[in-house]
Amino acid sequence: LFRTPGRSVVVGRKARALPAGAESLVLPSAGGRFAPRAVLQALARRGVGRLFVEGGSAVHSSFLDAGLVDEVRLFLAPRLTGGAARSFYQGRGRTLASSLDLESVTLRRVGPDILVSGRVKR
Repeated sequence: LFRTPGRSVVVGRKARALPAGAESLVLPSAGGRFAPRAVLQALARRGVGRLFVEGGSAVHSSFLDAGLVDEVRLFLAPRLTGGAARSFYQGRGRTLASSLDLESVTLRRVGPDILVSGRVKR
């Protein structure tokens, strides 16, 4: 759910009951996959200049791989799950030499978790 002054915009595949004043967007996909650039363009036309993206690894990876992320805020919980646990970023299988680096990194405790914040280095 994305909020703009005085109204809401919902972007997603699942049909659900929308709050009063909300607008549902149906946007093109890229090869059957989520197209982050189309989402940003549609929201910009509606006056949205900043966007908080929360999702799974496919959503995060699509924005990061398209170069559309300025800042990352990652919560780390003191838990080890192993097995089929997935990273928040699956990406294109970057090497350390081609990795996405963060700068101006800060660490902060939030309850038992650690919040890592940083800007994506260009």
